[in-house]
Amino acid sequence: MSQRDGLLQELKLALRARRVRYRDVARALRLSEASVKRLFSRGSFTLERLERCAELADLTIADLVERMQRRAGEPTHLSRAQEQEVVRDQKLFLLTWLLVNRWSLPAIAATFQFGETELQRLLIRLDRLRIIELQPGNRSRLLVNTNLAWLPGGPIQRHVQQHLLREYLQSDFAHRYAEFRLLGTTLSEGAMLQVQKLVRNCQRDCQEIAAADARLPQTQRYGSALLLAFRPWQYSGFSRHLRKAPKPPP
Repeated sequence: MSQRDGLLQELKLALRARRVRYRDVARALRLSEASVKRLFSRGSFTLERLERCAELADLTIADLVERMQRRAGEPTHLSRAQEQEVVRDQKLFLLTWLLVNRWSLPAIAATFQFGETELQRLLIRLDRLRIIELQPGNRSRLLVNTNLAWLPGGPIQRHVQQHLLREYLQSDFAHRYAEFRLLGTTLSEGAMLQVQKLVRNCQRDCQEIAAADARLPQTQRYGSALLLAFRPWQYSGFSRHLRKAPKPPP
């Protein structure tokens, strides 16, 4: 990610956290809402406009740069040893999942069956694993990026595929907020790289929405899951009917 994109991402996160909408930015910049949307999509801010937008989030440009640098220094993967330790204990896995998804400790204790002593013990384990840093007052600071990716083929990804994903895909997706789409097509290598980037950006955008939404009381939010997946693949039920390619001449 370029520095410009990183700075813009921090600005969007800050504005959403303050519930500042496009029309609010448009009013402050004396532009149309459509023009503001184009500014964000292209990242074509002047220094003056960037400063004005930062002020809407009660920040300075220096604050945005500091946030971007701090986020860039956070690990985006756990080590294999960390993943193995996390999935070994179901309660530890649950707590890690919640913390990475920005749950506060009071909300976790109020929503899930964690005893006070048990929760403290699990937090100490996460502190020793360097996933969080325990702070005074039983507070914690996440030491990994919230845009955390599991190791390909690693312990957590295998656990998710064997348990969470199997249950998730058994749903009929009939809920009014549910969506299920499967696009099958053929792509060049360049196009696959573009789609790969699109999937990653979609994950980041969804996390930004979730971060802003975290200001609402827990009673106004609902457990949700978005599955983003992309890879070169052909259904075996189709590929078994493919004609064999002719052998090249000797």
